[in-house]
Formats: sequence, C-alpha cells, structure tokens
Amino acid sequence: MPIFTIFTGTYNSEKVIHRVFNSIEHQTFKDFEWVVIDDCSKDNTVEMLRAFQDAHPDIDMRVIEHVVNTGVARSRKEALEKAKGIYFITWDHDDEQSINQLEAFHHIWNKYSHREDIGNIFAKIQDQRGNLLGRLFPTDTYESDYI
Repeated sequence: MPIFTIFTGTYNSEKVIHRVFNSIEHQTFKDFEWVVIDDCSKDNTVEMLRAFQDAHPDIDMRVIEHVVNTGVARSRKEALEKAKGIYFITWDHDDEQSINQLEAFHHIWNKYSHREDIGNIFAKIQDQRGNLLGRLFPTDTYESDYI
C-alpha cells in the first residue's frame, strides 16, 4: 500500500500536462501511486499520459478514461474510491510541485500522526515567477480550522 495517492483530473490537457509530469517524475519521495482520470479529452492528452506511463514503468500510475464527460468533482470522487494510498492528494493537470513536496507532506503527517483531529495539509502556492500567493502563514506549521 503506497503512502500517498496523487489524483490528477485531465481534460484537453496536452499543452500543460508536462508540468505535472515533471513534478511526478522528480519527486524525492517515491512511495506513491498516481491516479489520472481523463474526462473525454479531444486532444492528445491520453496519448501523452500513455507515453509517460510507458517511459516510467517505475512509477505506479493508473490512467482511467471516461467515455462520458462527468466533470472533475465526479472524477475526484471516483479516484478516492480507487485510491490505495493512506493519504490522498490532488495535483491539477497544470500544477507544478516542488520536488520534495511529498517528502514534506510525509514529514508533517508523521509529526501529527497521533492526532485524530488533523484532516488536511495545505501548502502555500507560488506563481510561475516564484512569488508566494496570498499571505504568509504565521509559522512554518500552522494549525487551523477552515474559518
């Protein structure tokens, strides 16, 4: 059983999917599966996913192709049902993650694994120029509710 399931929903993603490919390929923490659900792309997204999968047999990757477009919310629910990982993460088709993203998440989950009231980890987002979006968190680790 992998530690993480990473879910990516795709739809006509051929122009941006290279970003998440790069993030998946270069993660320093390798104990994950990647579940990709394509929601009836009309471009070469599925072919690109299959080529990435063929080029990286060491990555536990499942590509699921919908025959009817259902939207990303339904795809996410389907991925949750199929997930084998202990923790579930969503990386969008056009996202780029730091190479140690899973390593950082794993460290934080281990730090708080004794707590039953922790359900999510959020990370700050950078734009394409490396600028942080939004306000800084008050500390490196910040416990909060949604409000």
